[in-house]
Amino acid sequence: MKEKAKKLVSILMLVLILLSSIPINAFAAFITDMNSDAQFGVISGSLTEYGHELHYSNYDGTTYLLFCTQYGMKSPNGSSYSFNGDFVTQYKAQRSEYEKIAEYIYFGYTSKHGMGLPTNDNAKRDACCTQQYVWEYIKNNIDGNMKFPTRDSWNSNYMSSGLYTSWLNETETAYNQYHRNTSINGTSVKVNIGESTTLNDSNGVLAHYESFNHNINGVTFSHLQGSNELNISVSADADATNANFVSKNYGIYEIMPNGRKYDSSTMANYVYFHFNNGVIQNLIFSNYVDPSNFNVSVEIQSGKIALQKTNNMGNAVSDCVFELYRNAECTDLIKTATTGNDGRILYDKLKPMTYYIKEKSVATGYLLDTSVQRVDVVAGQTTNVTFKNNEPTGQIKYIKKVQIMIKLQEQNLKLKQMRIYTMLLKQKNITQKEIVLEKLHLIAMV
Repeated sequence: MKEKAKKLVSILMLVLILLSSIPINAFAAFITDMNSDAQFGVISGSLTEYGHELHYSNYDGTTYLLFCTQYGMKSPNGSSYSFNGDFVTQYKAQRSEYEKIAEYIYFGYTSKHGMGLPTNDNAKRDACCTQQYVWEYIKNNIDGNMKFPTRDSWNSNYMSSGLYTSWLNETETAYNQYHRNTSINGTSVKVNIGESTTLNDSNGVLAHYESFNHNINGVTFSHLQGSNELNISVSADADATNANFVSKNYGIYEIMPNGRKYDSSTMANYVYFHFNNGVIQNLIFSNYVDPSNFNVSVEIQSGKIALQKTNNMGNAVSDCVFELYRNAECTDLIKTATTGNDGRILYDKLKPMTYYIKEKSVATGYLLDTSVQRVDVVAGQTTNVTFKNNEPTGQIKYIKKVQIMIKLQEQNLKLKQMRIYTMLLKQKNITQKEIVLEKLHLIAMV
């Protein structure tokens, strides 16, 4: 028992050692999920190198590049600031006016250099130009009382009017390209059941979507990355009348200009740091982009044929077999079905076109209907068709038989009358010659 206890203690100690050896930042939350204190400060040497300060935040062991939203205000000093004490975090829902700034930060810096501090000249230029854009946009679109420095007040190696114009053109191109939707977005198409169609994106955007293949209500939507085609295939067994494909419902978004896929865990929001004492300037971080997606609706085109089989009296006839064909010659068979007790057959899930129906076999006691009926099926409608069977009755033969029997009975009666009449004549001693004449007279009378 003691040995088992020792082993258990040893195992627990080993687990504790292993857990303590895992870096704490392995479980670090992303900056947009901040819920504890964080360090804020000025990038060391940035004022001297660039001509203006750039800022950072260190949260759970990760350092992020931040951008100032209040030019001329005091910068944070690099110490730890208390969450919900010194500062609060605000997001897109509370700061929607900063959405375009957030996306330009992404396309102008983050998408090219990551979320950390700039480490090379290109990254430093993009960081400085992005900061200038943030200040100018706030002044021109959010708060006219705010100030911003001139474009040429920076170190010209990293920021100038020329560099800013070049950066802005490149950033706007990436922004506009990503937010240019597919030409097929919002399209609604009609597709016959059992058939396929292909939609082509004339804007050339669909090529930036990853490959996918999804089935909705018997309709398959498929696409290959690099292609501007969306293939739509409707199953012959599709039960629904429509299907709506919304790419974001499957986590499918346009791939970023840098070739990366949209990641909702790090790109769905931006964070605005509002310092409560009103002395330290507010800051913003962004890896945010509003993801581009598209949707396409399909209306499945199909109709039905309702067949009714009756006899001459209008009563339903069961156990009659009918064949449905694609051609008038009745050589291209689609399906065979048998009438039920109600004398009905329902052919459903039929593509709109012309069909031909003929009777293959009939219930006992009925004559086969050899006619071929043409039926036009219309999408969303049920076309009715009726077949009638004649019964092989003997009514005419029966009438003839009765007439013959009546005639025979009449003749037999007359013969009997002739015999009786002959006997009477003999009793009266009439001669044979006279009897013959009387018979002839009688026959003539008949």
